Amino acid sequence: METKMIEIRDRRWTLKRPLSRQSFEGLRLVGCTFDNCGLASTDDPGEMTRISKVELIDCSNFNSQIGPCYLDDVRVENLKTGDLMLVWAPMLTHVTLAGKTGSIKINEFIRRPGITPSQEEAWRALRRAHHAQVDWALDISAVRPLGLEIAGVPAAKIRRDPETQVVVTRARLHDGRQLDSITDLEDTLRFTLTSFVKGDAEDAVFVAPTGRPARAFKPVLRGFEALRRAGLAEPD
Repeated sequence: METKMIEIRDRRWTLKRPLSRQSFEGLRLVGCTFDNCGLASTDDPGEMTRISKVELIDCSNFNSQIGPCYLDDVRVENLKTGDLMLVWAPMLTHVTLAGKTGSIKINEFIRRPGITPSQEEAWRALRRAHHAQVDWALDISAVRPLGLEIAGVPAAKIRRDPETQVVVTRARLHDGRQLDSITDLEDTLRFTLTSFVKGDAEDAVFVAPTGRPARAFKPVLRGFEALRRAGLAEPD
């Protein structure tokens, strides 16, 4: 049975106490604002919030964070953000980012105070198991972000635009010295690639900030091409 969508327009939320163990389904939010909100903040996997069949269109987010949580059949289009929107260790199924968006960082871990390494690894195992059983997790093929960093989502489960988004794997790039001979790397891209080498992820998707002026994102695209020519990025 098709879920009936409830549309909410031009509402503003300010909620300083994070919510957990909630369920939100069948919502279409248009022109809404989230100011200093916390959604689904928990260190207990049994208390994770599930957000399903939700659309955010032309909304704004300021100083708000989300996760860990389940995000199922969610579409976010033309989202404005403050300096950076943080998403902590989400379990993604059919989540789409589209249109011009602000700066978003999807983190691999929950990074709660007092969380032990063994607890972090348990979260990591849970997320890996979740993403292993979905056909695709995240679609960024039509997004034009000011900035987008993705950790903890396998590249094979991300739908992307090969012209502006590139896959790097540890099989190809595993030593920072491999980057030394590539002169045409924008500074931020070089930094994030170096961070990838120092980490333990098997692969990563790097995204050009196409929501910014051409003078900001075209050097990144040139860097992507340089990586492909050097055999350090997956061919498309």
